[in-house]
Order: sequence, then structure tokens, then C-alpha cells
Amino acid sequence: MLLTRCFTTYWATIAVAASLLLATACGEPTSTDRREGVLWEVDGEMSTAPVIVDSIVVMGMVDGRLIARHRLTGRSLWQQTFSGKEFRSERLLRVGDMIIVPHLSLHGVDVRTGTRRWTFQGRDESAGVLTPTIAGDTVFVAGYTGGTAAALNGRTGAVYWQRDLPQTVYNPSVSNDLVIYPLRHNRLPGHLVALDRYTGAIRWQSEIPDSVGFPGGANSGGAIMGDRTIVATSIGRVLAFRLTDGAILWEQGRGNPPATTWYLSRPLQFDSLVLTLRSANGLLEGRSPADGRLKWSTSLGGGSLFGSPLPCAPMWCFAGGRVWIFDQHGTVRWADGGGSGAIFLSNVTVSDDGIMYAGIIFNQTNRGYVRAFRPPVQIGATP
Repeated sequence: MLLTRCFTTYWATIAVAASLLLATACGEPTSTDRREGVLWEVDGEMSTAPVIVDSIVVMGMVDGRLIARHRLTGRSLWQQTFSGKEFRSERLLRVGDMIIVPHLSLHGVDVRTGTRRWTFQGRDESAGVLTPTIAGDTVFVAGYTGGTAAALNGRTGAVYWQRDLPQTVYNPSVSNDLVIYPLRHNRLPGHLVALDRYTGAIRWQSEIPDSVGFPGGANSGGAIMGDRTIVATSIGRVLAFRLTDGAILWEQGRGNPPATTWYLSRPLQFDSLVLTLRSANGLLEGRSPADGRLKWSTSLGGGSLFGSPLPCAPMWCFAGGRVWIFDQHGTVRWADGGGSGAIFLSNVTVSDDGIMYAGIIFNQTNRGYVRAFRPPVQIGATP
């Protein structure tokens, strides 16, 4: 009886080991990390924040694959290869059942099948370089190199309007009736330009102070708060521009700031404050939208941080080296990674049931993984 039980245990162990080897070989999820809260983990280096639609999570990989997995089990559903080129955009986005995929050109991909439904290059053929901005079913595109701004129907790819602008065009922000693009130039001052959201007609254009040449100027159209958009620049300025006419309402950070004041991510509305990230030294800041005064700042560990914090209500989440969850006062409620262990990349998405999807690299092995886990702090979905 004992001998039979031993042989049964032996063969069961062999079967489990074999199934794990087969799962790894087939790219199926494995349980390499037994820590509490980890649902699944798969090989591969993710270079975009994923997007979630119902039971499906879709992500762009360094090797140019767009992959879809069941978000609770990690089971592979489909994959597409995009010319073998790395995905460099910060995020994938969603319009209904269509995934908006920036990859050299901009693509609309059916989330259920992985089929490409439409492709948009724009007149400057750089429509997929930067992450677009979504408002309703409309995709607002930053053409980047050639100075083209555009608005598309995200479900069909139909072009509502395109406008040529005289400078490099970065990520826009959208208000009720305006879409606001930052413009930068090698030798000229940077600007904000406000276009009519529905026609693309220019409503106003304002110069950004002290922004002649690179790296001056802004990388986004800012945080829309009430009657203003609040913009942070890559040379340490935070400014508020009035939406009706582009007049500057206040400015913080004049003078000759050190390099550690770079602002490279989009400012965000954070309850009654505006949230900014000093990318060069890892300081998260809460500022008053009324006058720009600093209310609090929190260190996220120093060093250069890229990517943007995102709401995961009632908290905020950010990944860049480590992953952080912080509250409305800037207090870090939970952090993980960094050092010699798992390095979290600047891509993180949270589902509506609080599961976090992140790309990580283990320092000791230099291997990349996609991990689905439930952090110990209760959080909600990222938009």
C-alpha cells in the first residue's frame, strides 16, 4: 500500500513538472512567482501599458507582437506581429471593441480577433509615434515630426479633419470644444495651439515662455481644469493658460532651474489639485490650480522617471523602476520592486476588480515577464 502511494506521488510530481515545461514552451502562464496575490505570469518584455476589454487584456511587446490573453488566467487568445518593430508608445487605448494601436502608423484592431480594421498614417507618416488622446469615439492624433494634427473616428478610422501645423506636434488634451496641442521647434519658441474640436480650425495660439529650441516647451496639452489648461514644460515651468483665449493666468518656476526640474509627463487633475511629476529626480507634486503653488511633494525614490501617473480610484498608480500606489495627499500607500529584484517598467493598467497588469524585468536574469497580480491596497480601474 505504501509503495503504491509513493509511486502515485512520484508520477503525479512528474506530470506536474511536465505540464509546467509544456506551458512554458507554449507561452502559457506559469507560476514562477508564488507570492500572495500573483495570478499569472508569462515570458516576454511588454513595452506598452495594456488595455482591458471585458475578459481580454491586450499588450504590445518589445519584439513587435501585439498579444491578447484572458485577463484572469493568462491563457493566450491571439497575437499579431507588427513588422518586427518594437512598440514604443506609452499606452494602448480603447474605443468600444476596437483597440487603438500606435505602431509607426496608427491602427484600429478588433479586440475579439486581432484583425486590423483600419490604418492611418497621416500626411507626415508618423501618426503612430506618440500615444493619441481619446474623447468619446474620437481619436486625436499627434503627427509629431511633420507637424500634422488629426481627428479620426476610432471605430472606423474615418478622418474628420487634418491640419498642418508649422512645428513638431506633441500629445493633445481635449476640453468640451477645444483640442490643445503643444508645438516645439529647434530654433523658435514653443507654443500651445487650440483647435476647434469638431473642425480643426485654429481658435488661438500662445507662446510658451523661455521655450526656444529643444528641450524647451511642453510634451502635452496639459490638464484641463475649469477654465484653464495647466501645462508643465521640460525646462521646469508649470503654467496655466486660459481656455477662451490662451492668456497665461500664472506661471511657476521662472528663473534658471537646474536640470532636475524636467517635467516630461502630462499633468493630471488630482481631486482639487493638479499633479505633476519631476521626471529627472522623481518628485511627485501636488499644486493648486488657482495659482500653481506647491501643496505637497513626495519622492518616488530619485532618479529619472518616465511615463505618467494614472488614476486607480480612489488612489493613483505609477510604474517606473518600482510600482507605487499613493493617495490624494501624495502619501505612498504601497510600493514594490526595484533594486536587484523585479524592475517594473513604465506601463501599468488596473482592471475594475483591482488586478494590476505590469511589465517587469528581473535584474538577476535580465528576463522580461508580464505579471497579473492583486496588490495589497484596494484600487479601482485605470481609464
